[in-house]
Amino acid sequence: MRVESRRSFLKSVAALAAGLVLPACVPESAAERGAKKMEQFLKEKGVLGPRPLVDLNSFPGFSMSGEAAGGIFIMIGSIEGESKTIVRFAWEANPQDNNRVVTISELPYDKCQFKVANEQILPTVTFELDPREFVAPAGNYLTTNNLNEYVLWADLAVFSLTQSDLDNLLKPQQ
Repeated sequence: MRVESRRSFLKSVAALAAGLVLPACVPESAAERGAKKMEQFLKEKGVLGPRPLVDLNSFPGFSMSGEAAGGIFIMIGSIEGESKTIVRFAWEANPQDNNRVVTISELPYDKCQFKVANEQILPTVTFELDPREFVAPAGNYLTTNNLNEYVLWADLAVFSLTQSDLDNLLKPQQ
């Protein structure tokens, strides 16, 4: 191999290596750091990952009159004059903690997806959230103890449940 072509080859390899290495050396932006902190915050609050659903009938004094109820879910036909189906459900943020936190949330039916398991499972909900949506360009992020503030931003809520849970949800109102 000629010296000229070897130099050219080595320059090409060095340029390629620099292109692969240099982007990793670029410092994170404030927004990227904020998104990582927000993701950690959401994990600590118990919003990310599968969350156990709670039977709404287990709440003393909780009324379900005039609504289609299936224990875990309540379907509501219209909210504030709008003819839009809403799903109301209760879920536990951090079931392993000593202090049980149960949140009752509502989402439009078009933001809900139901995944039916073939075996008996504990019904859960998983919120599809992008932590970057809660972060300002300066890296500040939204923090609140009201978990519904985050649920409302979910692109989708995926409910994993059994066939009987789904049947209860879909049965006609009586």
